[in-house]
Amino acid sequence: MRRRWIRRVLWGSLISAAVVVAALFVAPPLGRELQHRRMEAAIARFQASPSRAGVDELTRLLAEGLATLEQRKRILKIVFYPKVIARPAYPFDAPVVISVERPFTVRFKDVGILEELEFWVDGKVQATDGIASNDFFNDYSRSYSVRTQLDPGLHRGEVRLKYTGTLPPAKTSWHWNPMQGRFPRSLLPYKTRTLDYSAPGQEYTCEFSVPVELKLVTRAEAKKVDLLTHPELDKRMHSAISASTSNQGGAYVTRTRKWNHTGDLTVRYSHLPVAVAFKATLRLANGEELPQLEHPYGSCRARAGASGYHSITPWMFPLKEAGQYHATVVLTPDPEDACQDPAIKAIWNATLEFPVSFTVTAVPESDAPSQR
Repeated sequence: MRRRWIRRVLWGSLISAAVVVAALFVAPPLGRELQHRRMEAAIARFQASPSRAGVDELTRLLAEGLATLEQRKRILKIVFYPKVIARPAYPFDAPVVISVERPFTVRFKDVGILEELEFWVDGKVQATDGIASNDFFNDYSRSYSVRTQLDPGLHRGEVRLKYTGTLPPAKTSWHWNPMQGRFPRSLLPYKTRTLDYSAPGQEYTCEFSVPVELKLVTRAEAKKVDLLTHPELDKRMHSAISASTSNQGGAYVTRTRKWNHTGDLTVRYSHLPVAVAFKATLRLANGEELPQLEHPYGSCRARAGASGYHSITPWMFPLKEAGQYHATVVLTPDPEDACQDPAIKAIWNATLEFPVSFTVTAVPESDAPSQR
């Protein structure tokens, strides 16, 4: 009886050892093949039906280190491949603005990405841009604009994009504990994977270009932004746009001194039926009108379907005397500003007026900027 028990133990140990040895030789190539198929299936699903969930799945699989080098390059291209939007024709005496737009915001965790952009026209580089991150958590927005100045005529351009991905090295260790887990799976070895951010990572590069055709003509020949208005549209637009005031404070500087202020106007819009582009004017109680200063963040422009807000504060005009101001913000259609977004072909043609109150106080002279 004892010999039979010993024989069973020996056979069980030999079988376990054989399973372990077989797993060590068979599991790695089998695992790599399964990983390759899993990545190909995820890529195919995204290409057949691009979605936010699909982007998240691909970036997560990249971070897990499951993709081959060739798959990594393909994934970067399909999640970053943009649509380049240009106007049908540009006036040659104004900047050429194109919009480079991705269908989804792309987020990465545990993968470093360097993005480089070059805008080429007729074989010459016109503009460059780059977005890099020193850590391993990146968030790449959906779109950005590129501008340049060109001579009259037809030009062939391209947006060249280069992405360099960095995957931090992973430390992999194998474990075998047949006494834990469910039999017979407990007989198989398993591995754990930890990332080492302090060590140099593995880099790979993806490059591609998107063509664009640019036509520059006289201002009279260039297609202007259409102005839209009719009673039903006006009703829908008024329902989509609202305004509110607050006592939020801030500061700004004029050529003579520094000022503090309280009060602002927030114009909110929700699911706009058509695009808008407004120029703001501050009409004071005495009838004086102050135009808004040009500023990259001062534009009140939004596409059809957009939701968001636009804040209007004293520094935009700016007010140069201390006091309490009861005024009116007047928003008028601005086709010139609409041209800064090549996707906008028409805007709402209506004027909006909103009451607002500002309080402006002068900072003591000792704190004012010196004049030179």
